[in-house]
Amino acid sequence: MHLLNRSEILYSTLKNIFRSIFLVFLFLGFLILAGCGGGGGGDPGNGVGNDPIEVEINSDIDVFLAAISKQDLPQAMEHVDSNLQYFRAGSSSVQGFSYFRALLSLFLEGATSINIELRDRGVTPDGENSAIVRGTLVYNYRDASKVYKEMSETCEIKYERVSRWGILSFSRFRKVPNGNPESSSS
Repeated sequence: MHLLNRSEILYSTLKNIFRSIFLVFLFLGFLILAGCGGGGGGDPGNGVGNDPIEVEINSDIDVFLAAISKQDLPQAMEHVDSNLQYFRAGSSSVQGFSYFRALLSLFLEGATSINIELRDRGVTPDGENSAIVRGTLVYNYRDASKVYKEMSETCEIKYERVSRWGILSFSRFRKVPNGNPESSSS
């Protein structure tokens, strides 16, 4: 009987040791999962993540587009680098800052009730001082004749930071203007 008690005690002790080891590994597993579970993403549905560059670029784009909607050319151009390269599909050449400013000025002078937004926006940081933004530029407005117009086109915007963020290149990929004020100047 004394031997049976020893085996029962040994069995009970080993059972407790294995249970403790199992609980320690289970606890460590939960810690690992909790530590890896939520760190870097942000909500994938809104295009805004935790990357500081992404946050800064999204903020700058919002201010740039708001300035256009308010028809504030000087404020909008504060977000454009003086070395801008402007490309539009269907055009044979890349234009510069002065052309883009004149084009935006013509649009703002000939339109009212402007609403512009960049949908399905994706910001891709390229180092600490550069980023590329892709999305669908959607704008609606009333032209000089008060006719309602709506446009949608894919665009790519390259940002660069020298002393502050600025739009270094702006590419639009719609070939047919469909009432865009730019159509007469292309």
